[in-house]
Amino acid sequence: MTPRYRSICSAEASQEGHTIRRSLLATPLAAVLLMASCGGDGGGSPPTLESYLKQVQSILQDSNKQFADLGSHGLTPGEIQDPAEAVSVEKKARDIIGGSLDGLRALKAPEEAKREHEELVVAANDYVHELDSFIGQLQGAQTADDVRALFAAVPGTPLDQAAQRLDTSCLQLQDVATARQTGIDLGCGN
Repeated sequence: MTPRYRSICSAEASQEGHTIRRSLLATPLAAVLLMASCGGDGGGSPPTLESYLKQVQSILQDSNKQFADLGSHGLTPGEIQDPAEAVSVEKKARDIIGGSLDGLRALKAPEEAKREHEELVVAANDYVHELDSFIGQLQGAQTADDVRALFAAVPGTPLDQAAQRLDTSCLQLQDVATARQTGIDLGCGN
C-alpha cells in the first residue's frame, strides 16, 4: 500500500521529468479496490489471515492500476498550462483513494492483523482529508506557476506526512503477511 495516493503532482514535482503523481501516489494503498467481495461476510466471523490479505491485495492492485492509467498521461509540472487541469487530476486521484478507503473499511480483519488494519484505515482517511485540503489550495491557484509552487511546497507538509504514514501502515501490514509466511505481496512502496 504505497502512497500511490500521494498526488499526481509529486513532492518532487519541481524537478524535470518527474510525473505529477507523488501526492496522488500515496502508495499502492491507493490500490484499494472497490469490490463487493471485499465487504466481508455480512457480520459473521472474520476471514482467515490469508483470505483477508488477498482481499487487501486485490484492493491495492486495482488502485495501482487506476493510478497507472491516470499517470499514463505523463503530465509533468512543466506541462501544466491550466490550473483547472491540476485540480481535475487531483480530484481523480482523490476518487481512487476514496474508493480504496471504502474498500478497506468494508473489510473485517482477523485478530492477528486487526491493529495494522485499523492503522491503515486511519492513515488512508487522514490522507484523503489532507488531499481534499490540497485540492482546495489548487482551486485557488490563478496560474500554472501558482500550481507548480503549490506542488513544490508539498514536501514536509501535512499532505506529505499523511502519505508517509500511509506507506508505513501498508508496510506494517506487509510485515504481518511476511511473518506468517503467507507469500502475499501487498505491493507497498511500488
